[in-house]
Amino acid sequence: MALKTASIKNQTSGLRQTLRISIMSRHTLNDGVTPYPEINMGSYDMWMTELARPPKLIGAYYRNEISWAEFAEQFNAYLLLARPQEVLQTVIN
Repeated sequence: MALKTASIKNQTSGLRQTLRISIMSRHTLNDGVTPYPEINMGSYDMWMTELARPPKLIGAYYRNEISWAEFAEQFNAYLLLARPQEVLQTVIN
């Protein structure tokens, strides 16, 4: 099976067999409370928050404390930690 990426807001055609995995840390607007209107339980099959950007890391980027290059480097380092690697192996296998 091929692994493809797409926005969680994109609707599936229903004709293909797909497993839609959300890797968002939360499904809310920027206030952290209001549910994102275009995302609901039918938007995805599994929610793997272990693969999401850590909140402190994305916060540092939004506050311009780190550059995009620093963000990418730190996020890639995060993905190499034990728990994200376990979850990635679940997806791969």
